[in-house]
Amino acid sequence: PLEIVLVDAVGTGFPTPISDAGGIAIVTHSMGKALGYGDAANAGLDIAQGDYIVFLDDDDFFDAQHIACRLEALNQVEAIDGNKPLLAYGPTRHVDKQGFEKGVMAEEYSPIRLHHHNYIQIGAALFSRQLLETGCRFDGRFAGLVDWDFWLQAAVHTSFAYTPHVTNNWCAGAGIGENFDAAKFHQLHQDLKAKWRVRYEQLLSAFEQCSTSAFAALQRGDLAEAERNYRQAARLDATDGPLLGNLAFIRVQQGQFRAATVLLNRAIQYHPEYADARINLAMLYAQTGNVPGAVQVVNALLATDPTHSQALALRVRLAAALRKE
Repeated sequence: PLEIVLVDAVGTGFPTPISDAGGIAIVTHSMGKALGYGDAANAGLDIAQGDYIVFLDDDDFFDAQHIACRLEALNQVEAIDGNKPLLAYGPTRHVDKQGFEKGVMAEEYSPIRLHHHNYIQIGAALFSRQLLETGCRFDGRFAGLVDWDFWLQAAVHTSFAYTPHVTNNWCAGAGIGENFDAAKFHQLHQDLKAKWRVRYEQLLSAFEQCSTSAFAALQRGDLAEAERNYRQAARLDATDGPLLGNLAFIRVQQGQFRAATVLLNRAIQYHPEYADARINLAMLYAQTGNVPGAVQVVNALLATDPTHSQALALRVRLAAALRKE
């Protein structure tokens, strides 16, 4: 069964009676005074009785299948090193005050990129109560970034499952989101980075070690060993451009051209400036008979770098191939 916990962060109490929630149990908590975001969130954690927890800010809303999608993601994902993820998240739809979509924030899980920026909006994630047993709490020192800090805490103890379903809606500029101070935000950002600097450097070191071992194996022609090490590296940053490019090369050697195409497109998605990925994608399209697709990729590269020599030469070859057709 579902349970709704309402925390009075403003300190003015709740209307009486609370609106009906379709038979879902509602628990209210008020201390009669204003609470910071972290204190209010921790109060909710302390009161909630469910096996899984999800937050909903006053300026956000869920689609009907939001909770079910995340529970499904947790149940379907494979265990890593014998451990199932304790947190699942998905994309967030950015809407204005009238409810019109302005964009979607969607990034697959990468522990390293999570240290660069927070791509998990507070309502986008559902997590197991087991995380609380590891000591994960909202740190009130990072007002405005407490959710980001909480995800970084969680990432120390578990991997995250990702679902592509867009069921979370963030109404930026309303409710809590209106209280934005750019100067304070910048300082909080620096403080948060300082708190997690050692952890971040450890992740980078582990990623570099795996990537170096993988590239060495690739140069030896040991594709199996290279892939094993790249997969280890991908657990730390599955969005790294060269990693995705080299995995695509392995797929090409294995004759898995469609899989290689997906990997190269992902590299471009996360790193639009990564010219090698665009060149390799264009060559792969040409190799598999999709010359118009290759031309489109090359033209997109030349639009950002008109003097790119490989792209210019490839465009000439592709134009000749089109004339033959």
